[in-house]
Amino acid sequence: MHVTERCHSLNGSAAEAQHGAERRTAKRTYAAIVGIVLCVGVLLRFVALDQLPLPAHQDELSDIYDGYCIAMTGADRAGDPWPIIIRGMGPGDYHPGLYAYLAGLSTRLLGLSVWAGRLPAVLAGSLTLLLVFFAAIETVGRRGALIALLFLVFSPVHILYSRQAHAGACLPPFFAALTLFLLLRSFRAIECGGARSPFGWIFAAGLAIGTSTNAYGALRLSGVLFAIAAAALVTRQVGWRFGAWRRAVGLLTVLTLATLLGAAPQIYAALGDSANFFARAFTVVPSVGNGMRWWGERLMANFAANLDPRHLYFSFGEHRLLTVARLSLVSLPFLYVGLASALYRTVIRRHLPSALVLLTAVICLAPAVASRPNPHPLRASGVWAVYPILSAIGAVAVSSACVWLWRLRRIRARSDRPSLTMATERLSLLGASILGVAITIFGFINVVRYLGHTEWHGPDAQYHLHSLAAWLDRHDDGFDRVYVDVPGLFPYLYFAFYSEMSPDEFRSAPREGMVTAHGWEQYQRFGKFYFANRFDADRDWSASDRKGRWLFLAAEGEVVEYGPTEKSSRYAKDGRRAHAADVALLPRPHPTGSQ
Repeated sequence: MHVTERCHSLNGSAAEAQHGAERRTAKRTYAAIVGIVLCVGVLLRFVALDQLPLPAHQDELSDIYDGYCIAMTGADRAGDPWPIIIRGMGPGDYHPGLYAYLAGLSTRLLGLSVWAGRLPAVLAGSLTLLLVFFAAIETVGRRGALIALLFLVFSPVHILYSRQAHAGACLPPFFAALTLFLLLRSFRAIECGGARSPFGWIFAAGLAIGTSTNAYGALRLSGVLFAIAAAALVTRQVGWRFGAWRRAVGLLTVLTLATLLGAAPQIYAALGDSANFFARAFTVVPSVGNGMRWWGERLMANFAANLDPRHLYFSFGEHRLLTVARLSLVSLPFLYVGLASALYRTVIRRHLPSALVLLTAVICLAPAVASRPNPHPLRASGVWAVYPILSAIGAVAVSSACVWLWRLRRIRARSDRPSLTMATERLSLLGASILGVAITIFGFINVVRYLGHTEWHGPDAQYHLHSLAAWLDRHDDGFDRVYVDVPGLFPYLYFAFYSEMSPDEFRSAPREGMVTAHGWEQYQRFGKFYFANRFDADRDWSASDRKGRWLFLAAEGEVVEYGPTEKSSRYAKDGRRAHAADVALLPRPHPTGSQ
């Protein structure tokens, strides 16, 4: 070999080796950044789990306590053995029971507590971070995936929903991200063909779609829509596009069987107990007899309302918000650019991953759009896992447009191509870094704002009921009756939970009350707890034999004990003895509706 050729060969080998080392270093750096971001996301969802948001609201307590009852006795608190749909707060509150079973597992292992009950929510939220990251890689590449992950890690609404033992808050984002990821991998395997058979991915996607219907009532509709969309895409991609109809039939069969397998419990409940299965739907879905035109106008208006910037970014601390904002303010321009870009990529460039992301967003919004009131962030909670990917698509589109304009200027200036390519890559990396830093800064600002506004820690949490029930749990030394004068929804559930009433005690507790027109239970008495005012307590004490020990509690902090004094058999003045109220309660609030 000529000396000059050998030198070129050696230089080329050295350059290739250096390039390979740089790529390995870049991969390690990227993996380290992703790991740090994921750790921050998990910490934001785990720290002070039993304190923020405020200890628990009635929907959380309902599922946690039902799960505890199932774990201890094999039946929910109503006494139904291994229920598929759970009765909840009355005959109008039957809902899928997946979260109750998850809470039952955690409370069985860790004991009955708010922390243990919320643990499955945190795990689902943390897994959602990973799923969104991998789904975004399939859609916008590694750099866009990191941006999507940052948007989700610091998403105020997802942080909060990952910290609540509420099936409608934590499970829909998880199943939305899981279904999207599995469908993306399925169709990538279809595109690749060969040895990378898509049957396993299609089976997993169908199983995820079917299983999601067991998580939350709104996901029953989403599950049906996902199954239809997946079947239509398989038919188009495999049958019409490649002409492989036999393979398409096989994939559709696998998808159908897997979906039916996952949804089997809900199908069984729908056929065997249809009245209770559809109980909640009858109260939130408008009549189908309003006509096609009315429904068309309503659906369009509701979609627009759910995408309204004020709803997504600027409604701070309002009812049903429970946080400083829903999405990171940094994503405001990129989300709408991402929607337009994904639509362009779907229609013009026939980019299937973008089409799947858009389809997932529409399907997640469908339950809120088709029900009332609207917009409803809880019934559309699955979409909070999709918005970060759309925002990343928007960020990549903006970056590409800026780089394209910059390259055009340099080309006109006749810059050399190699240096132009390197400079373009550095410019793109700089833009992504600046955006990542901005997301992180604004994310921590939102965390600080949330911690500084106690009124945002849970408007629906009914903290006054938590405080009374927790105080009584510490001071109850054997009272025969406890009168509680407190407004709010389902107060009996708070006192049963915090007093750790056993499942058998709960089921056998004497109760007096009624069931409202919407199917909610309202008790004036539950076991030894009487939900009445001071006048009723005085009257009942006067009419009794005055041999027991009774207690009266009020939301304002008044604590009164009825019974004999320690020094004589005579009763204190009027049979009562006032105690200093050492319970820190909030002012009497106005009762609010459950989410």
